[in-house]
Amino acid sequence: IDIRKEEITTDLYQTTAMLKQISLIETKYPENKEKLVKLYQYYLPILVNILNSYVKLISSNSKHEDIDKIETKLRKTIILVNEALKTITMQLSEEDIIDLNRTITSSYIKQL
Repeated sequence: IDIRKEEITTDLYQTTAMLKQISLIETKYPENKEKLVKLYQYYLPILVNILNSYVKLISSNSKHEDIDKIETKLRKTIILVNEALKTITMQLSEEDIIDLNRTITSSYIKQL
């Protein structure tokens, strides 16, 4: 709510959407929790820390000369985290993909 820069909020919207997807997958496959350790212990705490620092900076109403550079770095960081989330999501979804491939293959073989 405190971040008004549209590009940043759009990136964060993608972050939250992927986190919701990961949460759903985690609920479905709780045995995959070890794949989420790096996310919960590394990526998310760093992102939250950076976002909190950014909000403090913009809330101070000071006109920092490097704010554009800071916002560019922040967006790059969010994009990096989003890419990591995509990778984690793919890893967590592997079982669903394998099951779907089996179903498709078995259906195709039955039709032959």
